[in-house]
Amino acid sequence: MTETIHQNSEAAATARKNGSADVRDGHSMPPDTRFEQNRGLIYATLRKYWPALLLDEDAQQVAAIGLWKACRGYRAEIGRFSTYAVKCIYAELW
Repeated sequence: MTETIHQNSEAAATARKNGSADVRDGHSMPPDTRFEQNRGLIYATLRKYWPALLLDEDAQQVAAIGLWKACRGYRAEIGRFSTYAVKCIYAELW
């Protein structure tokens, strides 16, 4: 069992190095593509933590800056991108 897991993780690492990793995993995705695919996190974060600011364009812009920073700073070791991005958006708005 552990041998299979180890082989799968090695195959994934090799695929990422060679640029053939599945883009759905988010590891090989360029920041601008990741930003566009995760724009909904801006509104989800505003809706959850600051519902009164949901339609405020300034708040949306500040949240977008947080999402962009998340896209630029994301590494697979951190965990799921969405979790990291929401924390970055929250920090930018706070």
